[in-house]
Amino acid sequence: MLQIRKEQWDVFAEIEEKKFRGRLKARLTGKYGEYFDEAGLEQIDRFIEEGLGRARDYGLKDSKDILAFFVLMLTVSESFDSHEAIKSVLSDQTLPATRRMEKVLYETPSEVWDGLKGR
Repeated sequence: MLQIRKEQWDVFAEIEEKKFRGRLKARLTGKYGEYFDEAGLEQIDRFIEEGLGRARDYGLKDSKDILAFFVLMLTVSESFDSHEAIKSVLSDQTLPATRRMEKVLYETPSEVWDGLKGR
């Protein structure tokens, strides 16, 4: 029986993480390139690093949820998740992580979004 050691899994995980970051970067710069016009690659990498850290701190793991988190960072406010109404949903451990982002997107009152624009 084939057995994969932890060290081997760690290498696979690292490779998958690099591939995921590459896909995320390509998607963001391709579809939302105007937000990165003057940013260098190093700035984009820092933006992705920071955003992934915050998204994962909320327990977001699904690539669709993480992409939505980044889209909100770009289109609404880089710190959209600091608003208490949004932060409370993203931090709600009684909700599955896959439901939190959906709830933010579809149940956040428009007044909250209006207050965040340009912040």
